[in-house]
Amino acid sequence: RAAYKNEDDRYAQDRAALNYILNNTPRSNTQLTEDDLDFGNERRKNIAIMKNVNSVDNGYYLILAVHNSVDKRDDFIKKVVATGDKQIDFFYDVSTSKYYIFKRRTNSIDEANAIKQIDKDKPYNARLSIVKIEN
Repeated sequence: RAAYKNEDDRYAQDRAALNYILNNTPRSNTQLTEDDLDFGNERRKNIAIMKNVNSVDNGYYLILAVHNSVDKRDDFIKKVVATGDKQIDFFYDVSTSKYYIFKRRTNSIDEANAIKQIDKDKPYNARLSIVKIEN
């Protein structure tokens, strides 16, 4: 039995889960390492282009991790938020059945590449990739 009635229901539950994590995850004093994180599916080094992604604006997304499980998605987000960084979000792609966890959306590739260089020493940015959404 599906956990969601439809895509609108999934989206509403996903937004509620993200808001809960952002507002209820305590800051951790433990130093996070790259080995503490499950980045999920391996991604290409070049820019991936995705089309027809629901509830997502066009642009360039700096992707931190890709998961096909809600539990793994939430675990990754909680670990990042526990570092004090709450600039994190995600979208679900119906065609791949995967969650794309991202730190930011930009309108240009140049801006995305510039942001990619900022905080690259943070463990959760270790496998940062760029996805272009064209809806």
